[in-house]
Amino acid sequence: MTLSTIFLVIAAIVLVLGVIFFIKHFNQRRREEALSDLLITVGIEMMIFSFGMLDDKLFAYLNHTKVETNYVQLGVGLVLFLLGVAFYFYVKNRLYILNINGYFDKRIEQHHQDLNLSSFEFKEREIDFTRLFRKGINDTVSKEIQEIINEKMSVFKVESKDKSRAYTGIAPIPFIFLSGKLFERENIDKYFEYDKFNQTYYALTPCRKKRKPYPTLETITPINPNNSAEEIVIAISLTQQILDADLNQFSCPIIHLAVSQPNDNIIKYTDQLETYTQTIYQLLINITNDFSSLKKVHLVYSGQSCLAFEVGKLMNDQQMVEITSYHYMQQNNLSYPWGIVLNGNRKGTYIEI
Repeated sequence: MTLSTIFLVIAAIVLVLGVIFFIKHFNQRRREEALSDLLITVGIEMMIFSFGMLDDKLFAYLNHTKVETNYVQLGVGLVLFLLGVAFYFYVKNRLYILNINGYFDKRIEQHHQDLNLSSFEFKEREIDFTRLFRKGINDTVSKEIQEIINEKMSVFKVESKDKSRAYTGIAPIPFIFLSGKLFERENIDKYFEYDKFNQTYYALTPCRKKRKPYPTLETITPINPNNSAEEIVIAISLTQQILDADLNQFSCPIIHLAVSQPNDNIIKYTDQLETYTQTIYQLLINITNDFSSLKKVHLVYSGQSCLAFEVGKLMNDQQMVEITSYHYMQQNNLSYPWGIVLNGNRKGTYIEI
């Protein structure tokens, strides 16, 4: 096999692989990776053919001349190849941020300096249903919002696969829990929270102190087992204390899970987030040990978005009873007028009290 033939085979293999990866990434909406595939493929092809191929050698033989290397073509091919490789690593190392907005337009790109991020270091994917939610919530609007969340969450999962991911969000809690449920078995590497008093974002960081500087999330009253109760309320208080007076609409046992002094932006550390997530999960998964006839959990939550999202990821369809998350409205006759079922056969069902 001659050197020209070897070059030709290599060129054919590179072209086929390049086309396959380009089509794959393009169809997965990973357009930037598709562009890097194109640059690398074209660059390699140009470099290979710059040395001349079989027809060039035949022409040179007939004219008793030598095949000249096309150094311009070689240089351009090398530049395209290097650009493709550099662009690939740039895309691969970029942080993909999932931002769920349901109340107002609040984007990381407007506050990236708060997080010491340059505008080239991240790509923000926003799930924004602000205008739709402002129309007023009902079953139809809830379904439309869930369609938006489903579609954009699917795109984000594919686009950010094998890359670093971050999460932030300010939206009605039932939709945050549900978004987390749609992201089960997926990882988030960083969490950004919005400080409304300072109007800045901050990142959760690992806690490196031996003595944990954050409060424990725990049940504030003993759980009284009740084998006849089919429904209970679990009230989680982190940013504001949920009072029994807020829960008059529910006629079933209430379990309060709270920190000693609820406060805005109380979650500062990734360790804290993981600990709180496990505390809530263990309560939800084991609650039937104390309530053997339990069929439904009414979940009310006053806390940060990151925790709701992480707990949502752990909502189980087989091992947990039906869990409904409710939305708080202070100026309403009922504090929690509507909710959404988070798991089981009725997952996504809009509940209006």
